[in-house]
Amino acid sequence: SFMKEALHFQPALVAYAYAKLRDYHLADDVVQDALIVLMDKWTAFAPGTSVFAFARQVVHFKVLEALRKRSRSECP
Repeated sequence: SFMKEALHFQPALVAYAYAKLRDYHLADDVVQDALIVLMDKWTAFAPGTSVFAFARQVVHFKVLEALRKRSRSECP
């Protein structure tokens, strides 16, 4: 199933998020949030395309969101 395959890629998705965020716990949280989004958006997945690429795109947007939040909290 779609979610089973997405969960298979979880370690790679965490590594991708960590490379951008340099914070393992935040990267793990971002991927967890992305997996929740994937559960809601799985109907938007086009069969025959890459589950990993679809999941990584969702993680990418969650990483950007986390970076925006972090930069706002670091501003004086």
